[in-house]
Formats: sequence, structure tokens, C-alpha cells
Amino acid sequence: PFLANIYLHYTFDLCVNAWRKKYAQGEVVVIRFADDTIAGFQYPTDADHFLENLRERLGKFGLELHPDKTRRIEFGRFAEQNRERRGEGKPETFDFLGFTHISGKNGLGRFMVRRTTIRKRMRAKLQQVKQQLRERMHDPVPQTGQWLKSGVMEEGKWSEAKAGSPQGSVISPFLANIYLHYTFDLWVNAWRKKYAQGEVVVIRFADDTIAGFQYPTDADHFLENLRERLGKFGLELHPDKTRRIEFGRFAEQNRERRGEGKPETFDFLGFTHISGKNGLGRFMVRRTTIRKRMRAKLQQVKQQLRERMHDPVPQTGQWLKSVVQGYFNYYAVPGNLASLGVFRDRVLALWWRTIRRRSQKRRISWTRILVLAQRWFPPPQALHPFPDARFAASHPR
Repeated sequence: PFLANIYLHYTFDLCVNAWRKKYAQGEVVVIRFADDTIAGFQYPTDADHFLENLRERLGKFGLELHPDKTRRIEFGRFAEQNRERRGEGKPETFDFLGFTHISGKNGLGRFMVRRTTIRKRMRAKLQQVKQQLRERMHDPVPQTGQWLKSGVMEEGKWSEAKAGSPQGSVISPFLANIYLHYTFDLWVNAWRKKYAQGEVVVIRFADDTIAGFQYPTDADHFLENLRERLGKFGLELHPDKTRRIEFGRFAEQNRERRGEGKPETFDFLGFTHISGKNGLGRFMVRRTTIRKRMRAKLQQVKQQLRERMHDPVPQTGQWLKSVVQGYFNYYAVPGNLASLGVFRDRVLALWWRTIRRRSQKRRISWTRILVLAQRWFPPPQALHPFPDARFAASHPR
């Protein structure tokens, strides 16, 4: 394709430009993609003249137009009116780049080119899918067997996986989700309908789950039944990550009445969830970045800044902009702006120290680094709505 494009550029493209300037009486539009070309002319005489000259031009290089794919048709804004006046049918169509182009009209009755998928292309694709489905019909999840037998590579040595899916492989989360859907999700729905005395909310992401209950007795009953359920499939709850805590709208009041401290917090999907209050004194769940996650990310940035120590400042600034913006894209939830500001300031401090170590003669000042921060670092701002607004948009009443 590359050489064909170069060849056609000199044998066709340059020739078309020269022909347009020398012979065309009206507007001429030519579109070429590889060896497929359409040419539009304002006047029929130009179309006939161009086609004749093109055959001569290609003949000089031992090329010729495909007889079945080369047509001169009437197409455009006035094609339908002209053909009706001559007592002919609808304008002809043409195929180009996978689409059939049709002279049509929009909702206001104005001319427009309608494009639909070429039927032959669609039938060929459906036939291909049909054939592949036949080959995979006995595998409930395509190529699962190959994935499970692929083994594990540790320190350059391959070892066979004796049971389950290889840890860290691409297929593992996918298979885990399918497995947990039947062993956990469907069971939770049945348990809720059969045993729950109050409201029950369960959220699962991969193998991380939180469950909220209106009554403590439901929580205890659910936890006991869940251990039994998972035990049937050779699974168990992580002892360090499984906790039953009091959390929610009335947790703080209840704990104060019993002489206990503030409600406990829990970590989920990168955030520490805290029972708090908004500016009006009403209950809200505050979400802040898990400290371990932030420290790990800063350590990663520090290591990469050392490797980029001698890169140009604009290049490093552009990279840090993508790092900070990517961090904000996930963690910029309402109530977490202070944590975002801390991350931004610490990344800036790491950059400052790295630049200062580049040279002993000329040390960059903190004032100068603040100017660079204003140019490259986005300011902390909430990029996600409050959970109730998102829920109301997803589940309107």
C-alpha cells in the first residue's frame, strides 16, 4: 500500500491537479484512498473529457481502469430533478470506503448524501462471525482453556498452573467476575428477599465488597451465612479486611450515647470513607484518598523524576501535567480537594528537588518553580458530582 500510494501520487494525483487547472470548465472534486477513487464534476462534458484523458494517462504506465467498477453517473443536488424531467428513475448510487452513497433529503427536505453500510460487506462480516462462533461453540468463554493452561512466568522461568487461573493474567479478573456472579451476586439477591428484615445495599467491584444493613441483626446473620456460602466453593473472607462496623446517619449519635468514640472508617476503591457532616450540619459520607495509595504514587513519581532528571523542563512539565491530571480524574470527588492539593504540592516539591540536583552552579528558586506549576499543574477542583446527583441521573423517579 505504501509503494502504491507513492506510485499513484505521481501517476494520478499530480496529473489530476494539472488537468483541473488546464481543462476543467467547472468545479472538480477528486477523492482517492489507495486505489479507490471518486471524482465529481459540475458539468457532464468535464466528466467525459476527464475519463478519456485518464484512460490515456494510465495506459502510459501499463495501468487500466477496472471495467466493472468504473461508472459515470448523475449524482448530486439537482440529479433527482433532472432525471424526473427526463422521465428517468431515481439517481444511481455508488459504493466507496464501505458505504453505499445515496442521493437523499434531510428532515427539512434539503439535499443530503445518505450513507449506508454496503450489504455485501455486512453479509461477509456476518458469515465470518458465524464461522468463528461455530469454532468456539463448545467453549463457554472463548479461548478459556488456552488461558488456563498458559502457566506462569516467574523470574524468567515458566511453571505450569496446577489449579485455577494464573495470578496476574489478563483473564483472571474476567473469570473471577463470572465466578462471583454465580457464587455471590445471585445468592445475595436471594438472601435479601428471604431473610432481610430491613434495607440491604451491597456493592461489589471485582473481589472487593461492601454491604450496608439497616439493622445489626441482619449484618450478623448475613456475615454468618456468607462464610458458609463461600466455604462450599473453597473460598473464604480475608481475615484482615473483613470488618463489621457501625456507619451511617445515626452512627455518631449512637456511639456518643454509649460513650464510644467517632464512627470507624473503611477503605473502598481507593478512598477512605468517613461519617461526616456538610456545611449545613447534615450527614454526608466524606471520601478522601487512602494515604497508602498517595504515598505509593508519590514514591513512583519520585523514582521516575530521577530517571528524567536531565530531560528538558518543558518535557518533564508536560509529563507531570498528565500525571497530576490523571490522578485528579479519578480522585477529584467532592470533599477530597484538600487531599488533591497535598498531592499536587508534594509532586511540585519533588520536581523542585530534582531540578536543583541537576546543577550545583545555578539553583532554581521556589518562586520560579511556582511559575512552572502555574503553567503545567492543573488546580485542584471537583471533577465528579455528588453520589446522590449521579444516582438521581442514573435512576430517575
